[in-house]
Formats: sequence, structure tokens, C-alpha cells
Amino acid sequence: MNNQHWSGQFFKHPIHSIVSLKGGQQHQTDLIELYDGSKWVCKILNNYTWLGAIKQIQLAFTEDIATYVAQELNCTFAPLKLGNSNQQDNYRYLIVPYCSGKSVVAVKKKQAMKLGGLLAKLHGLSLTHPEGRGFPLIHLPNQYIYPVWLKLLVQRCNELHEYDKANWIISHRDMHLQNIIWKTVTKPHLIDWESAGFIHPFIELIGLATNCSGLANCQFDKELFQATLLGYLQQKGKLPRTDNNLWEMCFHSWLLWYNYSLEKGCYEDAQNTLQAIELIKLTMPVLKTIYAEASDYEKNRFA
Repeated sequence: MNNQHWSGQFFKHPIHSIVSLKGGQQHQTDLIELYDGSKWVCKILNNYTWLGAIKQIQLAFTEDIATYVAQELNCTFAPLKLGNSNQQDNYRYLIVPYCSGKSVVAVKKKQAMKLGGLLAKLHGLSLTHPEGRGFPLIHLPNQYIYPVWLKLLVQRCNELHEYDKANWIISHRDMHLQNIIWKTVTKPHLIDWESAGFIHPFIELIGLATNCSGLANCQFDKELFQATLLGYLQQKGKLPRTDNNLWEMCFHSWLLWYNYSLEKGCYEDAQNTLQAIELIKLTMPVLKTIYAEASDYEKNRFA
């Protein structure tokens, strides 16, 4: 069966089964089981994603980051080293050991704290890399009509897209719940590092907290948002600094995904993303209050 799948050239043992995995809009993904019992997630990475056009060298950099994090934190698996000579011009092969566990659509309070703590550990690595990139500018398709508030939000994110750059670090940047496998109820495992790059720690923390709180699914659980911040605070000892500009920048990745969904003609996904953006915007005063209270707790604890 090895000649029936592109990954066969990289394995010593023959392929026993091939299962196509339901993925997102971006990459072809298959689960391969070999006759030795091992399982592998095999991806064909497109060179155009929600982050725009991606060069091969940038995809290779995300593999380097995943490998380093796997060694340092044991919270992910390192991909196989396939060698650049075996790659293609318009896409890239990626093979990663399969992680057995569960993916959840909603987390419990203890899990939100675990994820906050894991993000703090990731930020504590202070990763940097010459091939790292920040988020690209947002260019919504011209053929659609957008509400004024959305156009203003895009304009503002583009104006601020390099704000406080001195404090950026390289991180995962895509820690929504579908990219987290729970090996046990309290042991998270990160997958899908293809979007890794530079981000402000505050922005990634708020992104994780909004996902844990249910805002990505147009719900909001205040305690889960608080728990994510508390997990980060307990691990790192402090929360990232913030200001009004950084709060506005939290919409940048959401807008990039909204733009990508429109470009791909995935209109239901685009509409769901827009609804989430609206809800986050409406909930923002509450989120700011929660964050300020957590920061005050931090100050009082160490006073």
C-alpha cells in the first residue's frame, strides 16, 4: 500500500491503512497506520493559508519551533525530518506522530487553567527566529459590502499591526480548542504549528482566554475566562502588560480568518466568525474589567 500514498516513501514499515481526516479549509490531512502499529498524521501543507502566501522556508521554520517546544515542554510532538530535497514547490509534506486523546468543544475550569499555564510556559521560552513573521495586513475582498464598524476595525488593526513590536515573541498563534488534544483530562497536547510566528504575549493570552470562555462559539463563561488568566498568572507570576491599542489588536487574527473564509467561498464559516467578532466587541468592556481585576490580584499578592 506504500505506493498508494505519498508518505510511503518516508516509512521503513509498510502502510496498513489510510484514513482521510476531516480537517479545516487549508491542508489535506490523512491518518496513516503502519504494520508495526504506529500511527502518523500526514499533511500536505498549502502555500496559501489564512496568513496569506507562505514560503517554504517559513513552513520549515514552524517545524523547527515545534521540534524545540517538544524537547523543552513535552507538550507536542516533533515532526519527522523529511529533508528539503523531498519537498514540492507549491506545497510541503509534513509527518507528525499521532497523538491519542480527545478534542473537546468546551473546556472545564481546571482545563482552562492548565491551558493558561501551558501558554505561560510557552511564552517563558522567549522564542525568536530569523524566519518568524508577524500577522500580515488585512485586505478584505472588494466585492462585498461591509458594515462601517468592521471597516474601521480593519483599518485600526492595520494601523497597529506592528505596535509594541519589541515585546513580541514567537509562539503557536492558533491555540483554539480544535488544535488541542487532551491526552488525559488535565494533560493538553498542542497540534498544528503551521501558523507559528511572532505575536504579542497579551494578544495570544486573550485569544486563548476568549476561546476557552466560549466566545468563539458565541457564548461566554466568565469563570472560564478568569481561569485561563489565573493559570497563566500562577505559572508565570505576572500577566502581560496591556493598553487600549493591544486590546484592539486582539481582533487582527479573527479578521484574517474572516477574510480567508470569504476568499475561499466558505460563507457560513465567515458569517460565524463575524458573529464571534461582534460578540467579542460587545463583551470587551467585561473582558477588560476581568483582566484589570486579575492584574490587581497579582499586585496585591506580591505587595
